[in-house]
Amino acid sequence: GTIFTLNITLSDDLNVITIRAVDPAGNEASLDWHLTADLEAPPLVVAQPADGTMLNVTTVTLTGTTSPFLDVYFRVPELSNVWSLLTVSGSGYFSQEITNLKQGINTVQVMVYGTGGAEVNVSREVFVDTVAPDLLITVPENGASVRFDTLNLTGNFTEVISRLTVDSTEALVDGANFSIDIELIEGVNNIRLIATDLVGNVGAVTVRLYLDVTPPGLDLPGFLWNEDEDAFDPMHTNNRTFVLVGSTELGADIHIDGLAYDADELARFSAELILEEGENVLVVLITDRAGNEFTTDLTIILDTYAPQLEVKTPKDRSRTSNDYVWVSGTVTPGDLITIGEHTSVSDNGTFRIKVSLEDALNLLVITASDEAGNQVAVERLVFLVEDTAGITGYAILDENCQSLLLVMVIVIISLGVILAFAWKEEDTLDRREQQLESVLEEEHIELDKPQLEPTAGYLQYDPTSPTGRGPEFEESQDEDYISMDDFKREMERRGQ
Repeated sequence: GTIFTLNITLSDDLNVITIRAVDPAGNEASLDWHLTADLEAPPLVVAQPADGTMLNVTTVTLTGTTSPFLDVYFRVPELSNVWSLLTVSGSGYFSQEITNLKQGINTVQVMVYGTGGAEVNVSREVFVDTVAPDLLITVPENGASVRFDTLNLTGNFTEVISRLTVDSTEALVDGANFSIDIELIEGVNNIRLIATDLVGNVGAVTVRLYLDVTPPGLDLPGFLWNEDEDAFDPMHTNNRTFVLVGSTELGADIHIDGLAYDADELARFSAELILEEGENVLVVLITDRAGNEFTTDLTIILDTYAPQLEVKTPKDRSRTSNDYVWVSGTVTPGDLITIGEHTSVSDNGTFRIKVSLEDALNLLVITASDEAGNQVAVERLVFLVEDTAGITGYAILDENCQSLLLVMVIVIISLGVILAFAWKEEDTLDRREQQLESVLEEEHIELDKPQLEPTAGYLQYDPTSPTGRGPEFEESQDEDYISMDDFKREMERRGQ
């Protein structure tokens, strides 16, 4: 028909195409078709940001060049999928500030269309990091106590760091890890670490370390520290169950014979120990937070036996005209002798103490006590008199005479008590006899007539009662009451 189609190869720039048509009758027509072809894509150069740029801010400036007066579009998919248009100058230069980039990777995409419809795309990745590096952990850890003045401080940060200074000294950095040798002074050490990450963020942190080169102390009440022996003196006790109490350094670990014991917030501790008779040696180990150790052998002597005390002078119940007396005897060596306010320690097992006498009768209590707390006491009675010649002049005879006199005094007192009871009993019988005769006379009772009426006068005799008395009378209520048994005994005594 009248429609035609033809594929033509164009050359870049202006193309003049002549088209001629001839119909079947030989008529001919022609025309020139001018067509400009832009066969090359427009140039697009993104100057900033460079691909892989790392920033410590959330703003970046997009700059570049393309053909003059073309439309350029850009977007950041992490923020929005919408393309934004920016204007290109007559020189082909464009610039645009992109804000609010997110932490991490941001992709900046740029697109331009040529006059021929060609499309050119360029993308750049931008890494944003506005967070300063933070210290994760160190060895030794922050706040630790150490016992060496030179040590290697190691640790790592939350991200890769490019530079680390420790108190103005450069540390060896490997990614996020670091290592450096430091010098410490006794006491608190504040170590300043300044780290710079790959994008220039700077993080500063202080690590505090305590240098402690002194072993922990140990305080045990009741125990004495011997400077010469550099150990505690042995402790004596008579308790098989011994409670060891003490205090040490805060935070220290306590081990006694391999068993661990806890200390309270004031570093006080207690340990209940079961002792055996004789010497008990305990190994005490105290370790503080820095690792310093204090160790000692603790000796506890269990002694449950009483001291062996013998008092030779004075004899019990001895007599003297002096205002003092010498107390002597033997005891277990090392024991303490106490007589009133007088005390003495026997080193060789004997003692001799001068004791004043103040009263005519003096009771001396001689007490021996050992280091474990065991005690034994002996009493001596001493008479302070003006004349000690005695009855016979001989001590043995005088002592026997005194014993005889004491027996005689006891016998005399006993006889007096017996006679007093006998007199009282006889007086009671006489009084009752008089009462009986009075009653018999008042009631006109003849003794040759033993049969009595149930309510015969004052006697109130009741034959149905085991005691013969009437229920309305009680002997405790009337001390003059005469029972039927007394009445019968009186009849027998008179032979009736």
